[in-house]
Amino acid sequence: MKKIKVGYCVAYDWEMLRYSLPQVYQGADEVCLALDKNLVSWTGNPFDMDEEAFLQFVREIDTANKIKVYRDNFFIRELSPMQNEVRQRNMIASFMKDAQEAWYIQLDADEYFLNFASFLRHLGQLKPKRNINVCVPFLILFKQVHEGFLYISNDSLSKQEMIPVATNNPHYEFGRKNGYFNVITNDTVIHQSWARSSEEIRLKLSNWGHNTDFDVQEYYKTWEQLSGNNYTSFRNFHPFKASEWEKLRLLKAGSIEELVQQYKEEDFFNISKLRILLKNSIWFSRLKKLLGR
Repeated sequence: MKKIKVGYCVAYDWEMLRYSLPQVYQGADEVCLALDKNLVSWTGNPFDMDEEAFLQFVREIDTANKIKVYRDNFFIRELSPMQNEVRQRNMIASFMKDAQEAWYIQLDADEYFLNFASFLRHLGQLKPKRNINVCVPFLILFKQVHEGFLYISNDSLSKQEMIPVATNNPHYEFGRKNGYFNVITNDTVIHQSWARSSEEIRLKLSNWGHNTDFDVQEYYKTWEQLSGNNYTSFRNFHPFKASEWEKLRLLKAGSIEELVQQYKEEDFFNISKLRILLKNSIWFSRLKKLLGR
């Protein structure tokens, strides 16, 4: 089995690592937590964080000495927020890369594997002869309401967001994307994303890599009005590709910890083995291109 190296972009929402890191720590050989040395975001906005509390958390969880805290300048004024994000991801890759073969996984603090052991089993079954990405379905939490958590739901599986989280040769061009061939697994990652406090959402929107892609203030107003009583009326509400998010559904849980434990064995997307087999076949992909599909 190749080494498993996990890198995180760490910023103002670092406390979400308390939910994310325990899900992957045991299965990882190395972990990199990359934090801007000047505590500024990809937009150049300074943020506050309790650095001693962060380091204390690292000391407490790092029982096997797997974690390296990587401090560097991840903001360049002349670059866009997305360009700064990509730059940081490539800097993390360079920091972690060595001559040994490995699977390189990149996550954000608010992303939680439900079954990382299953994902590692799927990685172990892959014997790539080229550069590839391994993508997983993201279950995007949109808001925490009194009844639980509202999440993005699409009737069409083709609209399901499959995010590249692992690669055998890290290189990033847009977020975690690049020109490599993508294979998929059905190992769900919970993305807390929008399910935060109002203050955290405002902070997220002002520092996000996509914050120039839509009217963040108007979208915030829409998000703020959402509740457990009116969520069924929300349709086609992706911030810059409306039809990509068709509707919302409710997961009953009182906290993120409860959510992750309660739905650990849940198959949210029902991706068939045949679909995975065809999607992961480069020959089937070439045939589709040849047929213009």
